[in-house]
Amino acid sequence: MNINVTINSSLNLNAADMKRAIQEELEKSAYQIELQGKANCPVLTGYLRDSIEAEIDNLEVNIGTECDYAHFVHDGTYKMEARPFLESAAETVLDNIEDRIADAIERLL
Repeated sequence: MNINVTINSSLNLNAADMKRAIQEELEKSAYQIELQGKANCPVLTGYLRDSIEAEIDNLEVNIGTECDYAHFVHDGTYKMEARPFLESAAETVLDNIEDRIADAIERLL
């Protein structure tokens, strides 16, 4: 999944302000995906759900889990139906992220 942001260089904003606005929207989205992923996650012991976390570094966001069986639950197996708890959360939250980033930049103008 890729997010592309195009910024018109004729805007009267400095790069640091734009970066900060984009970073804030990415952080909000990352935490929304984390929370929605936890809400969507099937629970037996709670370990998988509790291990879901968002990591944000500069303009890069990673949301996932270190749980060794997470991919079996998420993608399914030949014995178990897939339950894409993170993918569905990301699709929901990222549906309008470009508009939210554009709005954040417009507020700077």
